[in-house]
Amino acid sequence: MNKMLVTVLLLLVFGSSNAGTGRDGSWWPHLTLAEKVMYINGFLDGQTFAHNRFEMNIFEALQDPKTGKYDPGRNPGIIALQTAAQDEFKSGFNGVSPEQLIKGLDKVYADYRNLRIEVADALDVVVKSISGSTDLQYESVLEFYRKRAN
Repeated sequence: MNKMLVTVLLLLVFGSSNAGTGRDGSWWPHLTLAEKVMYINGFLDGQTFAHNRFEMNIFEALQDPKTGKYDPGRNPGIIALQTAAQDEFKSGFNGVSPEQLIKGLDKVYADYRNLRIEVADALDVVVKSISGSTDLQYESVLEFYRKRAN
C-alpha cells in the first residue's frame, strides 16, 4: 500500500509540474517532423509505462500480506480508483496516433497566446479535444494552462 501511495504522489507532483523544461510553444515549432514524431512516441511510451506502473502498484496493494495472493475484495476504493484510471487512459489514448497529437500541438501553438504553455500541458488539451471535449471545454482548459504558464 505504501509503494502505491508513494508512486501516486510522485506522479501527481512530478507529472503535473513541468515548469522550466523549456519545452513549450517557442520550442515545438522549431522541431523537424522527425523530431516531433520521436518526441511524441517517447511521450506515448512514457504514458504507457506510467499506466503499467500504476496497475502494478494496484496489484501489489491488493495482495494479501500473509499469503501474497491477489485479492480484489481487499479494498473496493482501490478497485474504483483503478477502474477510473483505466477508463481515463483508454478514453485519452486508445487509437490516438502520433500524427493526431502532432497536428493538435501545431494547432494549439498556432495561437500566440499559447506559446508559454509547456508541451505536456498542451498535450493534455489535445488529448481532451481528440476525446471529444466541447469547444468551450477546450478553451477553458487552454485558459487554465495559459494562466499557469505566466
